Amino acid sequence: MTPPRVTALTCSIKVLSADEVAAAIDPLLRLASDHFASLALSAAVKLKLPDLIGDGTVTAADLAESLRSSGHADVNEDALERTMRLLCASGVLDHCAEAPEGRGALYRLTAVGALLQTGDSDNGAGASAAGADQPSLACAVLHWTDPAQLGAWSKLPELILGGGGLVMGASESGLAGASAFELANGEGAAAQLRCDPSYGELVRFIGSTEVPAILGAYDWAAVGLEGVGTVVDIGGGYGA
Repeated sequence: MTPPRVTALTCSIKVLSADEVAAAIDPLLRLASDHFASLALSAAVKLKLPDLIGDGTVTAADLAESLRSSGHADVNEDALERTMRLLCASGVLDHCAEAPEGRGALYRLTAVGALLQTGDSDNGAGASAAGADQPSLACAVLHWTDPAQLGAWSKLPELILGGGGLVMGASESGLAGASAFELANGEGAAAQLRCDPSYGELVRFIGSTEVPAILGAYDWAAVGLEGVGTVVDIGGGYGA
């Protein structure tokens, strides 16, 4: 039997009321600009701002001076201040007060920001000083905002129209066509991930926290295991 031919959709435009338009604008603009916050987060981690702040309160000028003392002669204080404001709006920093003598706003880490400390700074603050119960998720920020990863997601239209492949996986997955990662970077993700220390840290974190939570929440009795058995993730992604 010959399959039916699929023709182009000819739907009419969906018309919104004035109230619906007003309600939809803000969430849409936030979705389109969410990457601004992600990249500001990436800059903060790369500059080790959470480690420099630690459990204290600082101004942008304080951080600029710390960066200069660590060898960065040309610090753009205006860009740093604006980045810190964006991090405040994103829940990473808290604008807690105004510094005396007109030195500007005082910032401190929120709980979210505290999880970006790595313990790798001159002031000794960070995750290692806080203890094993407080992880550092700086690795997640560095991995997911890596230019190679962002480039792969930018190739999503080509991936959809090209048929087959994965966003991050390599074509060795067995699916036809190149992955979006290959389209963007000229090679599969596996080669790049082997050279990405942040990915290894992220996988170890997921393995020690997320996986046990998933195993504990799943209804194993529904698939006949009743809490007894072994679950194996082979290959990752779509599996091997």
